[in-house]
Amino acid sequence: MKHIRNILFTALATVFLGSCLSDEETINVYSDVYVFKRTINDTMRYATTHFTYANVALESVIAESNAGETVSLISHEGSSYYMAYIPEEDEYSTELPEETEFSYTVTTQSGEVIEDYDQLTYDDMDLPAVSSAGYDESTNLIEVAWTSVNGADGYVVVFYNSSGEALTGGFSYTEDDTECEIDVSTISWEITPDSGEECYVEVQAYAYESGSDDTYQAYNIQEVSIAQKAFIWQ
Repeated sequence: MKHIRNILFTALATVFLGSCLSDEETINVYSDVYVFKRTINDTMRYATTHFTYANVALESVIAESNAGETVSLISHEGSSYYMAYIPEEDEYSTELPEETEFSYTVTTQSGEVIEDYDQLTYDDMDLPAVSSAGYDESTNLIEVAWTSVNGADGYVVVFYNSSGEALTGGFSYTEDDTECEIDVSTISWEITPDSGEECYVEVQAYAYESGSDDTYQAYNIQEVSIAQKAFIWQ
């Protein structure tokens, strides 16, 4: 399944954007690189993703590894304040990503050029297992259950249709949560599923970088392990 955006970032970024946009005197830039891990065609695969966030509008961001490999970030969710590089499904590899430092050349829309850095490290965290998922029309609840992942700092749950389009934003849960019940009447649907349609629930287990500042932990993610389960909307 092809995903068109990073729901984890969207679910966790609100606090950062609110705080950094309040200070226009100093340019603040935060860059983050982390690992995605998921099963594709019954094979475990990995990819790296990049984000840069700022309190001023961004023109461009280029990430470069110590080996000289570069990727260009693009505007994420239509915002000029953060940019991202989200790997496509065919960019995932069976090989573990190399732990290395990345430099970020950040150019603002007013012409300032800023260098930022982030280190890619990870523990190869296990995937959660989605044990059950479904919609109960009698209670109007979506119910999802998953297994706990050792080392996870929290979970994000999101729903997709069979085309890989997000039906909702992400729902955030703590490291102690292993199930959720979501009242359908409270959901802000991006796409409303039809009765009988095949849908997917995705549970993203995430871990923060060790020693990251509590205030900006959501912008210091180390790795994300992702599991899916299909269910019929009825």
